[in-house]
Amino acid sequence: MISKIQKIIKKFINNLYPEKCILCNKNSEEFHLCKTCLKNIKFSTDSYKRIVNSVQIFSPFFYKDEIQKLILNYKFKHKKSLYKLFSKFLFDYFNFCELKNILTPENTIIIGIPSYKDRKNKRGYNHINLIIKELSKQLNIQYSDKIIEKIKYTKPQYNLNYSERYENIKNSFKINPENINKSNILILDDIVTSGATASEIINLFKTLKNINIYFLSLSVVKK
Repeated sequence: MISKIQKIIKKFINNLYPEKCILCNKNSEEFHLCKTCLKNIKFSTDSYKRIVNSVQIFSPFFYKDEIQKLILNYKFKHKKSLYKLFSKFLFDYFNFCELKNILTPENTIIIGIPSYKDRKNKRGYNHINLIIKELSKQLNIQYSDKIIEKIKYTKPQYNLNYSERYENIKNSFKINPENINKSNILILDDIVTSGATASEIINLFKTLKNINIYFLSLSVVKK
């Protein structure tokens, strides 16, 4: 009953004060976007490949323009429901690229880049886990947040230069191999910029035997 009343109130408020599209400021229709902007966002199908520690970073978008603005709104302006849009993008891209022919429900676990607990509490939600849980349902592939954890606080990476990022993130993660029950690990992140975080985590998993590592990021900075 309460949820129905809340929906009615929300609809009434939206009619009085229509939400604006994040990208063009017209009235939004879905995912905080208008129909035109949503239709115009298409993932990249070019041959650019970002490699970190011999592992290819699969990604549907470059971190710029519309996608950059959407990610910043999701992470820093409390547009929480964008996780559904991002998981849709990743699902479509997964079924477009070669990952579809490699990773199956029988052999794969999806994990995310973990946040330190203080940062998660400040935002109010784990922005990566929301995307992964939705994508996990769509792909019917197991998700786990018990395999890797962040064990120390680090400064925000965007404030640091290239070498400082690698030093900042060093030894900040821990793997719990006893929770791995599949041969393929699909690591998911929202942005790969310098590659420092991706490199650190890939190095950890390379210490394990009989584990194949794959990396999927919503966006990547073209170097």
